[in-house]
Amino acid sequence: MKAEVKALESPGVVDLWDYKPFDYSDFEFRLEMFIGPVGEERTDLFTVTVCGLSAVKGFVPKKDFLIEHYKEKGDHYLVMKRYDYTLLRMYLDNYISKCDSRWWGFIAWQIQKIAKWQRKAKNVIVDQ
Repeated sequence: MKAEVKALESPGVVDLWDYKPFDYSDFEFRLEMFIGPVGEERTDLFTVTVCGLSAVKGFVPKKDFLIEHYKEKGDHYLVMKRYDYTLLRMYLDNYISKCDSRWWGFIAWQIQKIAKWQRKAKNVIVDQ
């Protein structure tokens, strides 16, 4: 079984695609990811904070950093050099597509390396 991102939402951002922070490197919002098995409607909810460099103290980026996962005190962050929805979506799709197992619980455990597993979710409208 493989996983895929079914939908992305944020309680603080109306449209992630058109979101334009005042400062492209200084922003922070909660991202809700609805992820489930490829070819199935069921999804689970995972959350992560997407932010710019200034939002996370103690984060030291790699030399050619564009987006990196950072975990501090149980909180997960996706730190971006500057906000770019396409880059964010590519990063998530690439990571999630590599999560593979015969057991969904193991896939969810793999995803928890970059996001917090909140709950099993109901069916959602899938991003097109």
